[in-house]
Amino acid sequence: MSFPNQQGINEVKAFFANLSDAEVLMFCCNLNRDQYPNAPPLAACAVVVCLDTEGWDADSNALKEVGVNTFESRDMTANASPGPWGENILNKVYFYFARVQKHAHLRNKNFSAGHPDTNRFGLQRFLTDDEMVNFLTSAFEWPLDADAEDGRVCPVVLLGHALQNDVGKVEKLLGFTARNVVREVDTQAIARQVGHWNHPSNDIGLQRLVGNMGFAFRDPHTASNDAAYTTISAIQLIIDAAFKGTGHPRTLQSVIDNLERMSKYHVWSHGEEKYCFRCGHHGHCEHNGGPNGGRCLKRVYCDWCFEHHPKAHRGHRTAVCVMKAFESSNSSRPGRRHRKRGGPGVAGEGRNQGVQDATALVANDFPQLPPADGPSFNARKHPDVARTQLLKPAGQRLRGILPPVQPGRRQHPGFVPPPALPCLKAAGQTLQSGCPPTSAGAAFTLSKKVRPRRPRAGNVPGQAPRSAVGQPQRKRNNNNRRREHSNPFEDPVRLDRNNEG
Repeated sequence: MSFPNQQGINEVKAFFANLSDAEVLMFCCNLNRDQYPNAPPLAACAVVVCLDTEGWDADSNALKEVGVNTFESRDMTANASPGPWGENILNKVYFYFARVQKHAHLRNKNFSAGHPDTNRFGLQRFLTDDEMVNFLTSAFEWPLDADAEDGRVCPVVLLGHALQNDVGKVEKLLGFTARNVVREVDTQAIARQVGHWNHPSNDIGLQRLVGNMGFAFRDPHTASNDAAYTTISAIQLIIDAAFKGTGHPRTLQSVIDNLERMSKYHVWSHGEEKYCFRCGHHGHCEHNGGPNGGRCLKRVYCDWCFEHHPKAHRGHRTAVCVMKAFESSNSSRPGRRHRKRGGPGVAGEGRNQGVQDATALVANDFPQLPPADGPSFNARKHPDVARTQLLKPAGQRLRGILPPVQPGRRQHPGFVPPPALPCLKAAGQTLQSGCPPTSAGAAFTLSKKVRPRRPRAGNVPGQAPRSAVGQPQRKRNNNNRRREHSNPFEDPVRLDRNNEG
């Protein structure tokens, strides 16, 4: 499908094809337009769209954020000069921060860690996939005449840093392809063309480019922030040195700080302003959706966690379960996929994968080795094999290297199990001296060490105690009271006393 002014768009595309990236951006900013008197009239109506995307590191198919900055070449026509640090150009830029609703809860914590709540440029809104496509369509297909509504659109110059990555994500994950793009401009190419970067093989990164331009690289890896830093750096690369330096009353950082404050007034209507990850409703956020502006208290649970992690299934919905997202991601490392509790897991993955790999290594690299039960094995000739035997399953270790271990146990090579201590004996056997045998089937539990007691002083085993022959009985004390509760079979005197009764 083509536009009514498709012929004019093709003419602009052919004109920009003969210019470098830096010259195209300078033409759109009205910095060198007088050098091209034969330029197509529609070229002065071009719209510059800066695009940046952020995905989830654990899954390349999960698109989280899209940052868009736009400005129109017709707005630059009235500028007599770009102003100090290009302020007159930067003040005409509009900032948009769109978050994909179904993936907005995912966070990056490793190489591209960034939090969308730290966005500095523009207002964020939550969009579904269809709303995201509509938003990008409106951002790229600017009407040439807003009052005419005849379907004619402005040509688009697409700006970005390592632009092909972002264009590929938008086309693959959202299915959106801009039909009126006449030129793609990359800040990495501009840095080389203006002589700022001359490395023979590596392209300049955004963080280094921002640092070289002289302003702070704050809260990166957020789509709108990175898009804004890309636009600001591109403007700094193409403006003349007379508009930069220490001779101006304001610094570049103060210009950018003022730009951040102004960008918060760029209101747009696509999607929803607030979205609650907990309950999935619009109009409030998770931390201010409850009574009196408190936390959202809606009772929710996760079906996937209820099956795999029963203790963690409350407090979130299945649609925003991070563990489920990790399970279904396409970037999980082998052997790290989740296993269902009590289940066999995925064949060829998990902890046994390392054991299988080590066993295959020994079998493939050393086919001439004798079997494990062979007559001898020299570990000095095969030191690599000796190291890999620690990964072999129990009962399959080579003879002469490591002692066999019990199946299912992982022991140190020099571990010798202690002898079993016979604390309890079978029924019908004497436990220790002084104790009678237990009856068959009876359970005998020993609470402390058993030893025979000495008889009382003055009493002779087999004879009557002193009290029985007229002598006064000794006063009972705590020791005597404890003896009454001891085992009667341990004291022969007490046995005789019981027999007398």
